[in-house]
Amino acid sequence: MIQSMARDMLGCESQGRIAFDSSDPALLEAGVRVRLVFEIALLKSCSRTYAEPVIVLASRERLSGNGWRGAGLWMKYLVGNIQKFEVADNHMQVLDPSNALFAEQLRRAVHVATTSFQA
Repeated sequence: MIQSMARDMLGCESQGRIAFDSSDPALLEAGVRVRLVFEIALLKSCSRTYAEPVIVLASRERLSGNGWRGAGLWMKYLVGNIQKFEVADNHMQVLDPSNALFAEQLRRAVHVATTSFQA
């Protein structure tokens, strides 16, 4: 299973679907461990609705009707007030540390969150 995950991650890297430096075996092993932990958590999780306010920072691609395998897939669980902040055109740009739009939208989202707690 672990070797299969490593092969899958290498394939995603070669396709440009993830920004990952697989040239370092230690980084590849750490990446596989992170993925494995997330996969286990997803298997153990019990999806239920969440009615509190939610702030979503995401790319235009992920916020579209086709993002996250269809926005309806996760939106059915978020039934409270949702504020969306578009931070890039695609997911790879979200992960870029020099993304100025992400920094600005994060600042705005934090401001919204902190002012809503004060109200």
